[in-house]
Amino acid sequence: MKLSRRLVALGLGSGLLASLAAPAMASTSVNVSLSTPADQRTLNLYEPNGSTPLTSTDLSSGSSNFIAQVVDNGYSDTSFTVQATMSNLYSYVNGSYQCSATPIPSSAITLSSPSGLLTVGGVSAVVTPVFQMIGTLTSTQLPVLGTSTVDLTGTLVDGTLPTTPLSQSTLTGSTATSLFGTTLSGVESNLPVSLSTPATGTAFTNPDVHPTCDPNATNATPAQIMAGTANPAGLLNDLISEITTAVGTASPTLQQLINAGYLTSSAVSAVLEQNTTLMNDLGGLSALTADLSTILNYITTSISASGTNPMSLLSGATSQSGNYEAAPTLAVTVPANAAGAYQGVMTVTLLDQ
Repeated sequence: MKLSRRLVALGLGSGLLASLAAPAMASTSVNVSLSTPADQRTLNLYEPNGSTPLTSTDLSSGSSNFIAQVVDNGYSDTSFTVQATMSNLYSYVNGSYQCSATPIPSSAITLSSPSGLLTVGGVSAVVTPVFQMIGTLTSTQLPVLGTSTVDLTGTLVDGTLPTTPLSQSTLTGSTATSLFGTTLSGVESNLPVSLSTPATGTAFTNPDVHPTCDPNATNATPAQIMAGTANPAGLLNDLISEITTAVGTASPTLQQLINAGYLTSSAVSAVLEQNTTLMNDLGGLSALTADLSTILNYITTSISASGTNPMSLLSGATSQSGNYEAAPTLAVTVPANAAGAYQGVMTVTLLDQ
């Protein structure tokens, strides 16, 4: 679902118009609108100072800048794209559009978004590890089994986190509040969302709708501002590193995970109760309760991102928060015969992937 709202610039008069060289007082201004999905992922547009909401941007000098910010608040770990479309710019005289006059085509405007200006901050993640048990129970561990054996390898049990959520410093190993430039590139593989921008600027070849002069425009050319790619592998590696450090081994027993706060005995017991072979051989729930300590101290897990990959699974209870920013530039090549004030509409859209 996509929700839209248009932010219309008001009160644009001669005092806001800058000279384009010749003729005097020619200007280009762009109203701005935005579209954003609902829930807990939002899109904000700001002036270059990063705090004043963007309602219009003036291209009279030939270019202008703004900040596009995506804010996740407990959102699912999904990818996104932020893109812009542009209408033609139409002559704007005394508060009215001159739709019959030759417009400045959208193709005269390009958008570029330098990767070096991407910024990330306030990142955290709530993840639930899924541990895979490794080991076979025999009469050596549980005499009641006699000649029977019970292979628990592959049995999954949901874990927990002693500290929730995982903080930005825990995820990245960096104490920096805002991550950008080489600092960001050095830790991006550990973030729940990895940012990117196009290598080159994009021209708005086909115009978008102009509500007054061209309400039926179709096939508008989108220019990407930034893309965020969900990075579950990064979250997994962060989790593996944290748990391995906490328990001191890559092959902890179930009891070691419980002692470190990453698992509960009740969660293990609930899973084992579903193993009919084990329950039949033990003789019921009371026997499981009596032998649970032995099982917890014998059965291990392997914390690894490869091979058997017991922790390659994260449960559905995975969400992340953070601020993701890009600082795009709009540039215009004004046709030689353009004179006076022109206005159009740029629409910025946030799409979940």
